[in-house]
Amino acid sequence: MRSKIILFVITGLIVVSTLAFTACTAQADPTDTVAGQLDPKQVFAANCASCHGAHRLGTPDAPNIMKEVLVSYTDTSLASFIKGHNGQLLTASQAAAIATYLKTK
Repeated sequence: MRSKIILFVITGLIVVSTLAFTACTAQADPTDTVAGQLDPKQVFAANCASCHGAHRLGTPDAPNIMKEVLVSYTDTSLASFIKGHNGQLLTASQAAAIATYLKTK
């Protein structure tokens, strides 16, 4: 009986850990494209807005990332930073799309 309880608890921990991990990583999202093109606004909303805010004005957890703050970055350097930022699992094209979006909007 005790071994069944232990097995049940371990199985539950594995399931919860797996769900938590997949919920906290960037996923290929069918909503991040419009007519087959990457929609940077959707990629930002899915991967960045929870920390930086929907309007990019910052939160207690992350800074303001309005375009005026990002002038010292080139599109390439910003994309490189975004791709590796806080363990994000973004593709290079997603990171580049977000960088261009942040620098132009």
